[in-house]
Amino acid sequence: MPLSGPTTSMPMLARASACAFPALPAPTTSARCVTSGIVAARVPQNPDVADVAPFRALRYSEQPEQLGQLLCPPYDVISTDERERLYGQSPHNFVRVEFPKPDGDPYARAAADLTAWRLRGVMKQDTAAAIYVHDHEFSIGKTRVRRRGIHCALRLHRPEEGIVMPHELTFPKAKEDRLALLRATRTNTSAIFGVFEDTRGEIAGGISRHIEGTKPTAEATVGDEQHRVWAIGDRMGIGEFRDALAKRRVYIADGHHRYETALAYLAERGPGASADAPIGYVLAY
Repeated sequence: MPLSGPTTSMPMLARASACAFPALPAPTTSARCVTSGIVAARVPQNPDVADVAPFRALRYSEQPEQLGQLLCPPYDVISTDERERLYGQSPHNFVRVEFPKPDGDPYARAAADLTAWRLRGVMKQDTAAAIYVHDHEFSIGKTRVRRRGIHCALRLHRPEEGIVMPHELTFPKAKEDRLALLRATRTNTSAIFGVFEDTRGEIAGGISRHIEGTKPTAEATVGDEQHRVWAIGDRMGIGEFRDALAKRRVYIADGHHRYETALAYLAERGPGASADAPIGYVLAY
């Protein structure tokens, strides 16, 4: 989830699981994210506040192809022509999972591709749970800007609970599409985009201290855009972020269809699951 203030704008489980870093934020909107999937670490939950957990990311491993050649935007900003270009760019571009061509059964094909990539070592799951700080540098006109956010597992809440707040209407067709993909892959293939207030810079400052002077876990260049990701796996760093966020509401800036899809999947598969089961979370930035 991006930090906002006065000066800033797995092995697979039987339920929704796994995570990757393939779908890129779009610089033209504050509502696009870079990740897919989720396995939440098991930590005690407080159901009455915004609650996040670390997860084990499923990410592209070291290989001859440049990471930037393998990434794609979220499904809802990919045109037909853009999809064709991304398909031709690499046989491992994540568009094949995030937004497969509508031939035959696209959802089964997306799941098969994801499984094959894991078996061949194209993508590997991190061994330890973490939250992931993501810096995205891009240009708006002639101005170079940087947006910093945190990829995490966000506990699902219905809107009437007043903890995770939507602001858009959704459409059945888009939710049916995302739910079919989630059922087939059991993976959050791109994240919701959430925002919260950090007026005093409490969270931003804490996160900066944990990554200052350290080497990014992953880096990618896509056109003139730069992406850097740091995994924070220590209990103190995770705990500070979790405790600070518990004082705040999270507002969904984008990804309403993905969020409602996660709620639908929870209702469909989640009865009887423990309070901290992975199915009770959605991947968030």
